[in-house]
Amino acid sequence: MRYQVRAPDAAAYSKIALLLRDEAKVVLELPRRHTLAVEDLATAVLLKVRGMGATVEPDYQYSAEPAYP
Repeated sequence: MRYQVRAPDAAAYSKIALLLRDEAKVVLELPRRHTLAVEDLATAVLLKVRGMGATVEPDYQYSAEPAYP
């Protein structure tokens, strides 16, 4: 599953990007929008990222499974 992670500001984006580069597979980085796209996000990492103020949403556009059955 692919997720879209949005940080609230540039400082948080920098910290979150460092964490995700080590802990998940980052497939896209958009620093101007404070957004990253990641695959295979573990629950523990998801909770850390949310604790840093980011929002995490599934990105169904790139999902192999249909969003609406």
